Amino acid sequence: MISYGKCGRHAWWAMALVMALVMALGAQEKVWAEEPPVPLSAQRVETQYAQARTMARRVTASGRWVAREEVTVMAPLDSVRVREVLADVGMRVQQGQVLARLERNALSAQLEQSQQGIQRSRAEQVHAQSHMKETASALERARRLQPDGAISTQELEAATAAYASAQAEYEQAQATVKQMCAQTEAARIQLAHAEVRAPVAGLIIQRQVQTGALVNAQTPLFTLVRDGDLEFSAQVPASVLPDISVGMPAQLSLPSCHLPGQIRQVAAVVDSDTGYGEVRITATDGALSRLRAGTAGSVQLSLDERQALALDARALRYGNDGRSTYVFVVGADQRVKRVDVSTGGRDGEWVEISHGVTPQDTVVLAGAALLSEGERVEGVPAATHTTTSVQP
Repeated sequence: MISYGKCGRHAWWAMALVMALVMALGAQEKVWAEEPPVPLSAQRVETQYAQARTMARRVTASGRWVAREEVTVMAPLDSVRVREVLADVGMRVQQGQVLARLERNALSAQLEQSQQGIQRSRAEQVHAQSHMKETASALERARRLQPDGAISTQELEAATAAYASAQAEYEQAQATVKQMCAQTEAARIQLAHAEVRAPVAGLIIQRQVQTGALVNAQTPLFTLVRDGDLEFSAQVPASVLPDISVGMPAQLSLPSCHLPGQIRQVAAVVDSDTGYGEVRITATDGALSRLRAGTAGSVQLSLDERQALALDARALRYGNDGRSTYVFVVGADQRVKRVDVSTGGRDGEWVEISHGVTPQDTVVLAGAALLSEGERVEGVPAATHTTTSVQP
């Protein structure tokens, strides 16, 4: 009979316990191997196919409402004070309406002096004319008497010289009268200019003069918008300018409404610093009476239309680098795959896809934000919807 010591008995029981554990684990692994895998729940997502659509190429530009034509009213006189200002910013004025009055005391004195000068010069003209007639009669008498020897040749020559001198005096008196008339007319015009009048009808947008101010000729007094007409001045990239032409329709956006418009003018040059050119647009409908020059806004232009493959913008995802664009495409195994795409223009909520997907690809539309490569999904086709157009 084999005898075990205390230590031997402990070792035997340890070995028996280990063997029992090994056999139990092996049996459990067999059970696990025979059980079918538990499927993971699929995420429910909205899907759509890339669609062939008519895409409009649009551009939106910002700008401001400006005067179609500004007219600056200058001071017509030199070194004169402003006596009265009758117009102010925001007033609509008519052509010829008095905007300001200048001091006229000195101008009135000049006119009176010129009128007195005319009277004197006309009196001298009458005297010179009378003297010329007398010398003409004397010359005629000398010419009749000289052949008979009644007067000498020297007397005839003296009569001829006297008539020539009187005739020159009369012509000088005539010139003096004309000169004084011209001076009087100039003084009358200057006096009329003491009332500064609106050269055109329009809206006053600037007032640069105060009562009592000393002004010189060509000093700006007022700035008017001719007929109050405003138009939209937009800054457009140089790359787009060749596609814009006069007469093209436009959609103007104001803080409170939208207005149809039309291209009136396209810049002939581009700002070398900004790379933008100016485009002027007039509103073809709608009241602009409440608009003010300088009001900010935007304009949308439709340049052309073309057929292109497009996706809803919600399907697009963007890489961490900020440059790459991708979508998730659902495969036959219902798992998603990341596919890089190249995009073109945008028309409303639709974005042109120039490379990456085909019309047969099922693209994840909604729910893509929480997806990762290879994840299993349950796709639900998105409902068809219409969109409105915005900028590219």
